[in-house]
Amino acid sequence: MSAQPDHARREMARSLRRAGYSRAQIARRMGLKSSGGALGRWLTGVPPPAWTRRPRAKDHLRQEAVRLRRTGASYREISDELGVSKSTLSAWLHDVPLTEEHRETLALRQRSAVQRRADALRAASRARHRSLVRESEARVGGLSERELFVAGVVAYWAEGAKTKPWGARSLVRFSNSDAGMIRLFLAWLDLV
Repeated sequence: MSAQPDHARREMARSLRRAGYSRAQIARRMGLKSSGGALGRWLTGVPPPAWTRRPRAKDHLRQEAVRLRRTGASYREISDELGVSKSTLSAWLHDVPLTEEHRETLALRQRSAVQRRADALRAASRARHRSLVRESEARVGGLSERELFVAGVVAYWAEGAKTKPWGARSLVRFSNSDAGMIRLFLAWLDLV
């Protein structure tokens, strides 16, 4: 290909652009495979037609996000209010400075939120534990004398003082601080 045909094609593309065609329309009209590459170089310096320009769809949301951030709002608060993802907010707001007071307030609120979450998790764990204990008690029911005897022997074996060959003892000792285990051991002592 000579320089003349390329020059002619460049001028044709620029002429179509000035006539109000979009890049895609120019590419189709000229039989080009894409609207990038050579066409992009040919159209350098020729502004796009007004009809192809539009404000970015979320410009108003971005401006509101910046305004909220400057008041010290967290990404979560802004996300909840505007319905914009936190990753989008991160891109929009990475260069919006916070005052030291805003930083301290956000840090305090974050610590408070972490504490509330930990309290909620502990409460849920305690509730699950209580539920499991109730279910277990309902399944087991009362113990027969034989079951109590076996349970007491096992408890004493695990937590009681044993007679050693080098020092015979006649005392009964049980080392456990769990109230349920102590009640079991006392019931076992009453039985034996």
